[in-house]
Amino acid sequence: MSIFGWSYPPGCHSVPGDEADPPCEVCGMFPEDCICPECPRCEEIGSLGCYQEVDLGVCGELFGKKTLAQELAYAQFLARDAYQQWQDAESYVDYLKSLTAEQEENEK
Repeated sequence: MSIFGWSYPPGCHSVPGDEADPPCEVCGMFPEDCICPECPRCEEIGSLGCYQEVDLGVCGELFGKKTLAQELAYAQFLARDAYQQWQDAESYVDYLKSLTAEQEENEK
């Protein structure tokens, strides 16, 4: 047992079921902030299938009816995600630089 009172197996960072709900597939916002309307046909909110052409069993009721607010929110979601990936890459570069500097010092 760890000093925190619980020891998770490798790769497990939280209690199963405690993970946050994923962002909406349509607007990219978390469920409590989702701006998508309820689909009149299937009564789902934020389902990508409602916004696709009717094909392969998807609902399709809201095809072509994505609002500008939904498009903007999703674009902001993509920008935040790209920024986070850039920050992660920068951190990795800094980490590698520190290893390189440490290795050079050890070689002297």
